Amino acid sequence: MGELNEQPRTPNLYEDMSPEVRFVYVVNALVDRVGESDNDNESVRYTSWPVRPKGHHYRLRKAMVYNIWQYPEFIYSLEHFIDDLPTDKPMTRYSVTFSGSNISAVSFIDAEGKHRALNNETRREAMRQMLGILEEVSPEDAKDALTMVFNRKFENTAGIYVLSDLALEGNTEELSEFVAWDLTESQNEIVEIIHDEVLEESKEHDSPAKQSFIQEAIDTRRGPTNKNSYKPVDVLAGAERVAKEIGKKWKYTVTYDQ
Repeated sequence: MGELNEQPRTPNLYEDMSPEVRFVYVVNALVDRVGESDNDNESVRYTSWPVRPKGHHYRLRKAMVYNIWQYPEFIYSLEHFIDDLPTDKPMTRYSVTFSGSNISAVSFIDAEGKHRALNNETRREAMRQMLGILEEVSPEDAKDALTMVFNRKFENTAGIYVLSDLALEGNTEELSEFVAWDLTESQNEIVEIIHDEVLEESKEHDSPAKQSFIQEAIDTRRGPTNKNSYKPVDVLAGAERVAKEIGKKWKYTVTYDQ
């Protein structure tokens, strides 16, 4: 692929877990925090840093452009330079375009400025290289980005569960935030009913101490400690995101006998 990185492969990079979102998050955080503006173009900011092995350095770049509809887009890039190539020609460039709520797949560009098509295997390796570089230069930002992606994926999974009844009903209408809110409220009511049933069952069969323990488990939520980062799951946010993603593409997919 033309990429060179002699550092050991960093474990647990989760390269299949929304690499584009994490890329934009880290590049944006770094450039906004320590970047400088291009003297010739104020809409471009960048930062560079040297890393081992000797002769290699990287540059992060954030540029705002206007598309054909005159809406702003942001292009985020990570460029890998080596001394054997001209100073204006990176050996490898990773690039992602962000526009509104849309984000492109990572473009992988070689030293000749050509886009390289990636299959599943080469894409995973490219994402490992890219995410490994970002983790090396800013481990805290990389960790925050991964945590954000995991939390959002969990919320989306909860949202999918809330909306799943519509698959059985054969919903053909476009999903909306109101539908997501309505189904989330219905789900919350179901949870409350289950809580009440569990408490009634406990009153009939358990000791007062166990009843108190169950009541406390229902009324409280685990908070963060020095060994975890528990946080409430925003089911509504997940349901709204999923509904927006499905939109008009919703189709009847599940039958009752399944």
